Amino acid sequence: MAKISSREASTSNHLPTSASLITLPIPSPHAPTHLVAHITQFKGHSLMLWCGEANPSLADAALQDERQSSNQAAQQAGSSSLLMEEHVAPGLQTNAHPDSIPPTGLLGKEWAVGMTNPATDASMSTSLFRSNLDIAKPMAARLSKRFKIPQLFLSLALPDQLLSMLDGPFSEPLGGKALLLLEGALGKVIKSNAELQSTTAQ
Repeated sequence: MAKISSREASTSNHLPTSASLITLPIPSPHAPTHLVAHITQFKGHSLMLWCGEANPSLADAALQDERQSSNQAAQQAGSSSLLMEEHVAPGLQTNAHPDSIPPTGLLGKEWAVGMTNPATDASMSTSLFRSNLDIAKPMAARLSKRFKIPQLFLSLALPDQLLSMLDGPFSEPLGGKALLLLEGALGKVIKSNAELQSTTAQ
């Protein structure tokens, strides 16, 4: 299961922005892949979503904060942290301003836009920049249709370690699992962003 460890909204430059730290248990829970997702909210409910490799020190700091929060929650409940970790950690959030989770790497190894008409549920997508794997285009289409987003600009700058699992000798089943976890995590980020913007607007 992918873990969303941090998210918070910002209204700098008059465009609501949220950032999330995503942990994928790929290639294993003991050697996870850490990604950062940045969302910028446009008018008309359209989104710009960038996802790329997280700074290792940032990921370590966020996970350390999460462990401390889990231990505190366990102590308050009168239970051991080991018993509480499974239930608390997956939904736990640490406060991290988007400016403290800066994007690293490229603007996008792949860049696509998915478009959905909320009235008819018709959807389509096109690639603005693509690689041989062509991950962003179908993913943008599915996410746009699932959340009825008029325009979803999806930019992916995934680490080479993860890409090699999608296009190498271990592409199945590990690569397929990685894609499913990534898309599921981005879906959670989009949903959480909508809830966050709704709360901020109140």
